[in-house]
Amino acid sequence: MDNFQLKLLLIRELKKLDKPSEWAALILESVEGKAQSNGLAFDMLDKIRAGQHIARIIGYTYFDGRRFDLYPDVLIPRPDTEILVHSVKKLPKDAIVVDWCAGSGCVGLSLALDHPEAKYLLFDYSAAACHNVRANINRYHLGGKATIIQANLMDHWPFGQVDVIVSNPPYIPSRHPVMKDLRDDPVMALDGGVDGLIFIKRIIEVALLHLNPGGSVYIEIGYDQAEKVCLLAKANQWQYKIHNDLADRARVVELWR
Repeated sequence: MDNFQLKLLLIRELKKLDKPSEWAALILESVEGKAQSNGLAFDMLDKIRAGQHIARIIGYTYFDGRRFDLYPDVLIPRPDTEILVHSVKKLPKDAIVVDWCAGSGCVGLSLALDHPEAKYLLFDYSAAACHNVRANINRYHLGGKATIIQANLMDHWPFGQVDVIVSNPPYIPSRHPVMKDLRDDPVMALDGGVDGLIFIKRIIEVALLHLNPGGSVYIEIGYDQAEKVCLLAKANQWQYKIHNDLADRARVVELWR
């Protein structure tokens, strides 16, 4: 079976599973040049049928057009999170940018590649995530531009004053049914407490103390959380703007004072 026939077959089977047709290209890319590539592709298809995400199977993913290594026990980046990157239109000269809950590093490192004039500080509580970020810093030769630190989001702020905070924090309510459908992701990267807002509240609290004048905060939120987050913003005297995702649902709140 040649590549074209295999791709058509994979797309057809993925459609039956309600999976993106783009996964077929990822399967083919990952087996290219390997012995028994057709067999490897069918093995991957079987794993997808068993419920695994393609990124878990191949160990990498594409985010905003760039390839990022993805380690086990690290959140799989989703296309909607690209809105978080594109919401940051410009940065102050020599800005200090913090990627809070960095995961694989895809958000902070995408910004570093798009806005190389800034300095980037990434942090995550997960040791696996920190190792993953280091791998992606090395992939894009950003060692002089980006730094990863392991820290607890709920503990002390590990930096001084900063200009921009971007974050894709855990924001799914603890008992939300969707948690059962996200078995490929670590719970600690998803669970935002009873109302899903515990970490978002913490980010706003820290930003009040450590954001430089003229700075901005960009937080990914659940599609149904915009009203509550805007109320939080008002209560803390923030100005705000909502950025919608690819399905035109509220996805990122931008805050400034």
